[in-house]
Amino acid sequence: MNAKHILLALVAAALYAGCAKSPIEEVKPSEQLTDLELAYVGSTEVKSAIAGTTFPQTEEIGLSLFTDEAASTPYGESGYTNIKYSYNSTKERWTASPSIKVGSTPGHLYGYYPYNSESTDVKEIPVASSLNGDDVMYAEKVSNVTDATASQTAITMNHALARVCITVVNKGYTGNAKLLKIKFSGAEIAQEGTLNAIDGSITATRSDDVTLDVTGGAQTITAVGATYECLLMLYLQGRTLTSPSQ
Repeated sequence: MNAKHILLALVAAALYAGCAKSPIEEVKPSEQLTDLELAYVGSTEVKSAIAGTTFPQTEEIGLSLFTDEAASTPYGESGYTNIKYSYNSTKERWTASPSIKVGSTPGHLYGYYPYNSESTDVKEIPVASSLNGDDVMYAEKVSNVTDATASQTAITMNHALARVCITVVNKGYTGNAKLLKIKFSGAEIAQEGTLNAIDGSITATRSDDVTLDVTGGAQTITAVGATYECLLMLYLQGRTLTSPSQ
């Protein structure tokens, strides 16, 4: 009888020990991250395809966030490169889905326009001289982006290309006058290249001339005339084209 009581007591003690809390450290919740939303997107005022200082709310821009100014270390575990942002009229903010998420660690924000889904490197965005094409722009760097500033962040776009407007008028020619191409020569100029959205520099091979095809094929030249907006890669704002071979 005594032996039975002792055995039951040992079993009860063992069960009690198994239910006791072990001294395991409690796991702390992860840092709360906040959606990055741009309160305003503006542009520098120069003679360009996008004039004035208000950026069109119908356009899309690409944003990238890094932990360093050199844009070599992605922000967060997976990083945020070339995230498409567009204007959200309901929120009156520039948003993305999924969006860039920021925490207490400061980030450095870079952007460019027009958005290109194929761009994977913020330092090598494909660009080209064009006729009536998109105005290529890059954003001034925004530093110290955190969860506290996520919804109030604003960026300013700079123009990367030069704009030349040409008006073609028929002054009495009675033949079949048509415009097929516009050609530029005699300057530091390039047909295609890549834009570094960190500093706005363009890497391209210099060309003796750049020929731009008229959109839609040959256009008849009339007495009223038509204006063609050419966007060119050339010496601009203190920057020069550089050749990959140099």
